[in-house]
Amino acid sequence: MSESLENEKTLDNLSHKYLDATIYLNVKSECEMNEEPVRTQDVKIIIKEENSMNKEHMHIRTQIGTNIYKCSLCDKAYSKSSHLKRHMMKHTGEKLIIPKPYQCSLCNTSFAYNTLLVRHQTTHTGEKAYTCSQCDKAYSQEGDLKRHMRIHTGEDLYQCSQCDKVFLRNSELIIHMRRHTGETPYQCNVCGKGYSQNS
Repeated sequence: MSESLENEKTLDNLSHKYLDATIYLNVKSECEMNEEPVRTQDVKIIIKEENSMNKEHMHIRTQIGTNIYKCSLCDKAYSKSSHLKRHMMKHTGEKLIIPKPYQCSLCNTSFAYNTLLVRHQTTHTGEKAYTCSQCDKAYSQEGDLKRHMRIHTGEDLYQCSQCDKVFLRNSELIIHMRRHTGETPYQCNVCGKGYSQNS
């Protein structure tokens, strides 16, 4: 019996026995975007009862742990084909339109998720609920505090190879490196003057 048929049979047997279970199977997967098969890997299968009236009807979702969907135009790779499709839109210039039903009552900025709206609203109130335990800095976002804490712990910092400057974000290091290289990728449409960052 082939490996894929054996795995299919195993999955079928397990799906009848276990509801709301997480099962790990070793299966071969082929990337639809690439011609050659990807190496054997662990695929997480989550089985959930989809319809309580029909227990035989299962919803099976796979989560592939490796980035098998590779962009043919650059070196980026993704674990889901939908993520690759969204990335490819950057190359083609297409715009992804996401509905944004949550609107700020103070500035009319709209958001796709209520959590993003709530986070945004702290910019109007000036509330800074997240305070650093090492120094007096305070932040309105928990993520900003976590990023700041790396200054104190020294972990995951981005160091310039040309000087002793250190950055919390790789994007900040990239902009800084342009000072050393003289690269000016952003041009003024009117006068043609180049800039190291888009502002």
